Formats: sequence, structure tokens, C-alpha cells
Amino acid sequence: MKSYTYGNLPTYDDFAAAFEADQDIGPTYRIRNDPYFGSDDLTCTELYEQLERARDDWEENGEDAAGDFASAILQTLGFEWV
Repeated sequence: MKSYTYGNLPTYDDFAAAFEADQDIGPTYRIRNDPYFGSDDLTCTELYEQLERARDDWEENGEDAAGDFASAILQTLGFEWV
């Protein structure tokens, strides 16, 4: 598990490597019924872009659900916010 200060994302290359290494994901990351995001199937690039938006929403608007969403997704890929 790689640790990052809360709000910092891994580089896209590190994120993509973790995404590709997770054999259970397949070509898209499936999100269902998240209180902040909703439901969708996202490619690696789309997921990273959504994490950037969520992080920005948390930093700029204090949206705790956005931070929780980003933290949960990152944790499934071997990253943690501390």
C-alpha cells in the first residue's frame, strides 16, 4: 500500500499501472450506487479524471463525500490517503 497525504493523488502512470495490475477490474472500473458519484463503468483515464474532480470538489467546496469517494477508490487499487 502506498500512502499519500490526504488530497494528493498518485501520478497517472502509477495509477494506470495499479489499474492494469488488478486482474479483477477488466477494461473498466465498475462503480455502483455511490452517494457522491452514482453509478458508471469508467476506463482508467476516466476514473483518474473523476478522482481529480472529486479531489478538487473536496478541496474547494469541502464536499466530504467527494473525499470519501476518492479515498475509497484509491484504496481498492493499493493507495491510501493519510
